[in-house]
Amino acid sequence: MDDNNLIIYPEDVNEVVKSTDGQSINMIDIWSYCIYFAKNIQLMIGDNIYDGMPLDVFGDIIEKDQKSHLKTLYKFVEDKRIYMFQQDMATKYGVKVNAWALCTLCEFINVIIHKKVVLLLKPTPSETIEQIKDFESVTFHKKNRKVFRCNNDEVLKVLKDAINKMERKPTTTYEAYKVVDRLEVFTKEILQIEFTYYLSAFFNQYYNIKRKGKLTSIENRMIGYFLKWFGLSVEEVTESRLRQLRMNYDKFDTTVSFLNLGASTLTVQWHVIKYEDWVNGLINPIKKEIPTLKEGESIRFGEKLAGIELLTR
Repeated sequence: MDDNNLIIYPEDVNEVVKSTDGQSINMIDIWSYCIYFAKNIQLMIGDNIYDGMPLDVFGDIIEKDQKSHLKTLYKFVEDKRIYMFQQDMATKYGVKVNAWALCTLCEFINVIIHKKVVLLLKPTPSETIEQIKDFESVTFHKKNRKVFRCNNDEVLKVLKDAINKMERKPTTTYEAYKVVDRLEVFTKEILQIEFTYYLSAFFNQYYNIKRKGKLTSIENRMIGYFLKWFGLSVEEVTESRLRQLRMNYDKFDTTVSFLNLGASTLTVQWHVIKYEDWVNGLINPIKKEIPTLKEGESIRFGEKLAGIELLTR
């Protein structure tokens, strides 16, 4: 067998159909891995949790753009490294890897992690005071919609003295500000961490292998390769880097919120970021622990939440 020939196992083929010209075509199973992942690994709380994207919505996307998906599938299964992965898993562990289903799963995971969002909180009174105490000028928006900029030293001194006398009270209730894409808050490492975690969890649970660790070196090498293949890393990721990514996922601490969207209530699992943590630039989740609310702290939602449409994109 040539090195770049795809291995297709009998159980990969779930149906034979006739084309318009009467030829028989094998329909390759591309969904079994995604179905297992959605049922056993993807975060679920009830039937209406928002976790990036449910499988049925992803299926609709594939259905609408089949040409693009098929192009990705064939590029994937013709890859020499994918064939070697199939061959090694079959030879060393007796595991039959369905490359078609694996490609679709990786696409599904990639969509999920790109669709997730973050809830930003408004600055507390104390944080507002801290931000404005060293101002050099003040801009006033008048009732007639005219704007007046003041840099008079005496006026500014009066304002600064008043601000500095304001009491800094501890806050336990925060106000929701807006929903944003995660890459507006985090560096791309957040995507690498989740992709690695999700695919590692799938390999560990789905493939029946007696392992000394959570994954074999073969599986680790392929995850490192897939991070590059699916555009999440410029270079192939090393096994030591994968361990670092997985360790950082264990630090993830998300908050569950219940949102009313018209007649329905949506359960959302997301990172909630305080003003002091998002105001100073992107957060690298490997270099800095992902901040979250503490026990006893809560969020107050107004009637309208900016960016809420991202939950249904």
